[in-house]
Amino acid sequence: MKALNNKVAIVTSATRGIGLACALKLAREGAKVYMGVRRLEATQEICDNYADTGLIMKPVFFDAFNVDSYKAMVEEVISQEGKIDILVNNYGTGNPEKDHDLINTDEESFFRLLELNVGSVFRISKLVIPYMIENNRGGSIVNISSISGTVPDISRIGYGVSKSAVNNITQQIAMQYAKYNIRCNAVLPGMTATDSVK
Repeated sequence: MKALNNKVAIVTSATRGIGLACALKLAREGAKVYMGVRRLEATQEICDNYADTGLIMKPVFFDAFNVDSYKAMVEEVISQEGKIDILVNNYGTGNPEKDHDLINTDEESFFRLLELNVGSVFRISKLVIPYMIENNRGGSIVNISSISGTVPDISRIGYGVSKSAVNNITQQIAMQYAKYNIRCNAVLPGMTATDSVK
């Protein structure tokens, strides 16, 4: 028996890189994985490619720039499965063209990074946790942060600050909902050879 049999997971931005690796790992451990993505047809092809190996993965619409899609994504998974056991908040973005040192960083870009990188974790977790609490089910939330959230840099101040906030909200969630058997952890990768980094 696999460790995650009968578990339902959501992984945001799961078509490539760290997100896809997370989705595949969860599916290989027996979870049914919903991949929160914008490109449904392309993601369905990925799911179909792995279906022959017994992995159960399904696309569900998620667009970080469209706040309404957060709730729609969670509600669609609940309508299909009746529960969510695992949430991987993998979505994150940067803007190296405008995100530099304090003086030279575009102010609008700075706050937009906070809105997207912290806001997505806040909003999706806020939607999912009530379902994890329901019927004393518990669950696990994993936030994909970055080493940039702990180590200052000569550039990319907005990205670093946003990931530092992700680290803190992870601790807040873990503290506040441990009594409901909900775990919340952050993973802090360094430079990773994903398509976006390349």
